[in-house]
Amino acid sequence: MREHCGTEEDWGHELLSAFMRLQKSLFRFHCCGVTHTMMGALVHIRDLDGGEGVPMAVIAQRMRVSKPAVTRTVQQLVEQGLVVRREDEFDRRAVNLSLTQEGQKRMSEVRAEAGRAAGRLYYELGERDARELTRILNRLSTIVTERQQDKGSMEETKR
Repeated sequence: MREHCGTEEDWGHELLSAFMRLQKSLFRFHCCGVTHTMMGALVHIRDLDGGEGVPMAVIAQRMRVSKPAVTRTVQQLVEQGLVVRREDEFDRRAVNLSLTQEGQKRMSEVRAEAGRAAGRLYYELGERDARELTRILNRLSTIVTERQQDKGSMEETKR
């Protein structure tokens, strides 16, 4: 690890870069035929589907990608039989997405593999460092969530 004496912005870029490298190396789901992006879409569809499917536009918004990008990802999921597309009954331009049973099964496989990979990391880091990393990541998650909530309430106040 190199010494760093830069600005807050420099630290932010370095932290973001480290997260991105970690995310790319940790979440390689190719063992199950699912990329990181595909898994992200599956998780959002699962979490947001109330029984009628989830509009593709909502998935794009949640994933913070363009509609064409999510369309390509969804096409891959459909081709693998993990997701079904249905035309919205009220708005023919909208497409709703739902997981298939195979999609649910594949998510379970990916989760199991991710758990095994995390277990190997825990072993390699050692208990003390693994617990410290977990504590710091949980703290960062709390900070980010609070900032997003504060930003949301500030935007509501502006309206």
